[in-house]
Amino acid sequence: MKLAGIEKRKATLKENEDGRKKRRELETLKLTERIRLYSSSSSEDQDTLLEEVLSETPGCSLPMPSSSKPIRAKKSSE
Repeated sequence: MKLAGIEKRKATLKENEDGRKKRRELETLKLTERIRLYSSSSSEDQDTLLEEVLSETPGCSLPMPSSSKPIRAKKSSE
């Protein structure tokens, strides 16, 4: 009886992992298509699309212009 529960749990975990893989693949395809669209659009449209893609992609941010310096947090004197 306990063995059947373990097998059922393994099957559920496998289904969940398969679902996550499919969602990641779909998201990758969507981003790839948006990047393809970005590369074929005008400069103004490219900026807008790039901002959208990066805002939807965790861990990504817009690149800083080469002339700007990074902003550093001020150290508190306390």
